[in-house]
Amino acid sequence: MISKSNYLNMKTFYIQSFFYFLFSFVGFGQNPITFRDVYNFDIGDEFQSKTENIPPNAQRLSITSKSFSQANDTVFYTYHYDNYYSVVDYSSNPPHLNYYFSQGDSAVFYTNLDSTLNEAYFLDYTLDSCNTFTDSTYYDEFYCNNLAYNYIECISCCFEGQNIETKYGVGLGIISKKWIYAAENINQYSRLFYFKKDTIECGTIDSYNQIQKIQLDEAFTFYPNPTKCKLNSKSLKDGINICFYNYNGLLVYYTSVQNNEIDISTLPNGIYFLEFTIENTIYREKIIIQ
Repeated sequence: MISKSNYLNMKTFYIQSFFYFLFSFVGFGQNPITFRDVYNFDIGDEFQSKTENIPPNAQRLSITSKSFSQANDTVFYTYHYDNYYSVVDYSSNPPHLNYYFSQGDSAVFYTNLDSTLNEAYFLDYTLDSCNTFTDSTYYDEFYCNNLAYNYIECISCCFEGQNIETKYGVGLGIISKKWIYAAENINQYSRLFYFKKDTIECGTIDSYNQIQKIQLDEAFTFYPNPTKCKLNSKSLKDGINICFYNYNGLLVYYTSVQNNEIDISTLPNGIYFLEFTIENTIYREKIIIQ
């Protein structure tokens, strides 16, 4: 039986990083489905997923290496990612979207591969009138008739409970996840919308790569950096509006230059992206408050 921590790691990998994997194109008809079936990826496979209900975004990855543990119960993958997300900038009228791009290489592993996806594996609470569970295995037309396992649970659903629906695809990993939690006003839906294995493609590829022309002229310098409560800039005129975005791309502070200084005393320690516009050109600089 897979450990609870490893299962949570796999769920976390699915939410942050993004990854709603793959598809096995052999004539699969076994039941029950195992994790070995679900996480059966090949080098060169490509996958693209997104989170609905938020501005445009995509998590795009391709498998670059694959290996197994000596006991053959754990599989290790490395992958290359090319992701982007956008945030709404309300400092302008009308508001507009700012896009942020990232790419690199990372790794993930899945263990206890011969465990099956079923109620006995997932259920860690007592079933009653307020805690319910259903599951089913079917061929999903949206994913080109791939064999899928659908797991639906409602936890504490007598009053503002959590409704969670997770779909696994053979060779695709987690292909979609819906999470509704009324008490915290959470309504999230993430899904795989494109994949490619060998010569077979399913879905519509996202190739958006229009990186904004964001730059910082050498004349616009800010000091000290790192700083504590003020930034200085001898090159910016008073009244220039300055936006501060946190590391997640969210607008957290809005101010203007006064006497060649920018007051940041109310911002907590951390990494920020300072942004301003001059003559229709966007400039951005990374600063550290400590």
